[in-house]
This record gives sequence, structure tokens and C-alpha cells, in this order.
Amino acid sequence: MPHGCPWILYLFRWAILSGCVARPLSTDLGVIDKRKSTMIEETLTCYTCINVSDNLTCNQYAIDRPCAPDLDFCQTLHIMDSTGSSVIVNKKCANKSECHSSTVGCLHIDTQMVCVSCCDGMYCNMTVPTNQTNAVVTISRKGHMTSPKDSETTASGVPKYTISHLYIILMLLISFLCC
Repeated sequence: MPHGCPWILYLFRWAILSGCVARPLSTDLGVIDKRKSTMIEETLTCYTCINVSDNLTCNQYAIDRPCAPDLDFCQTLHIMDSTGSSVIVNKKCANKSECHSSTVGCLHIDTQMVCVSCCDGMYCNMTVPTNQTNAVVTISRKGHMTSPKDSETTASGVPKYTISHLYIILMLLISFLCC
């Protein structure tokens, strides 16, 4: 990796693997959504932190704010060094497209392991994913169960986008920007 831009690797890892997507902000703050006002007790709250060095620190200083109505999953990105020690922890509220089975899992990148997991319960992202066993989408609410026709797969049942595709895109972007 070139010496001039080591931070860019972390930025792209987080942006691509966390499913970072720009979402438009609502400009109509005066109107209260009827669904929101009748289901306040169902509003999801996740641990939320950005670029924290470990899970304990993230959970202790997490922003305690309910997720927006269109964000009904908690997502965790965990980067570990070659010894398994935490390097970066990112936690956030996420939408369904960011928490599809093809966007979670673990990757070895250089000497680091990058794992992404999602869940849909209150504060369900207390722990961090560390391997393929716990870097998964955990669904506990019935409203998130999907039918086979809703999944983003090809006719043969293979996901359209896999983690390996994301890795290739990431490496191309890094080599383009850093070289």
C-alpha cells in the first residue's frame, strides 16, 4: 500500500462494506407521519458510533437516538488486525438494502479482517462480528421476513452482488486514487 494515503483504505472499507448510501433528508419537518406516531414504541434504537477503536468504547459513548423510520436495522462494521484485536468499530442504523445477505460477512484484506453484521432488534448490535459465524443478518421481527421473490438474486439463485465483488471494486478504487 502506498505510504501517502493509508487513511483512504479505511474510508473505502467503511463506505463500501457498510453499504454507505446517501439518503435524502426530509424537508417537511412539520408533518408527523401517522405510522410513526402510532408506533413510537416500535421505533428501533441501535448503538451508533463512527471510527471508534473498540466495542466497549463504542457502546459506552454511543449516541442514544432512535433510528429514522426508513432505517429498521442495526449494522456493525468491525475491522481487526492480524492478532484479532479491534482496529475500528462503526455502528449505525441501516436500511434493508444495506443489510442484505450479500452485504454482510467477513473479508481478509491485507493483514486485517473486516466483518459486517446486521440485526433488527432494540440495541441488538451490542457485540461486534468477529468471524463468518456471527457476521450475519439476524432477523427477529416478522415484518422483515422476505419472500424468495424479494431477494436480490439471479435466476440461478446466486446473489447479484457478493462481498468479493465489493473487494474488487475497493481495490480498484484504492489503486486508482493512491497510485
